[in-house]
Amino acid sequence: MHRLFTAIFFLFLLTAGASAQEHYSEAIAAFKELSKIDFALSDIADILLTESLYSRSEYADAMKYGLKVYESEAKIPDVAKGMVCDRIARMYNNGRGVPVDKEAARMWWERAEKFGNTNAQDAMLWIRSLKF
Repeated sequence: MHRLFTAIFFLFLLTAGASAQEHYSEAIAAFKELSKIDFALSDIADILLTESLYSRSEYADAMKYGLKVYESEAKIPDVAKGMVCDRIARMYNNGRGVPVDKEAARMWWERAEKFGNTNAQDAMLWIRSLKF
């Protein structure tokens, strides 16, 4: 239970802005611990880890947690799965944390598009216009 409260506290700090900078590594550690727990909050932690790590250019770890979210059997909202698929597509498209793989990027953007992600919809319009 202590881990849960710690993770929630650090979530608050991460979303607060400036004060989050000094506590970032503690927040990530708390979310990683929360991610190990087998219940719904672990999926939330994985989603938040994917976004936080991606925004901090920690792409290899963002990929790891993003794949975990996508492969989860839990009922995760489409908006969250779409965001994760979009992040994975961007990593493949730009070679961030993985080798550049345009076909993999397209596949992940197609998945994100199915979840209603507007960034992916825009990317797929561009790809289709180029016959990529």
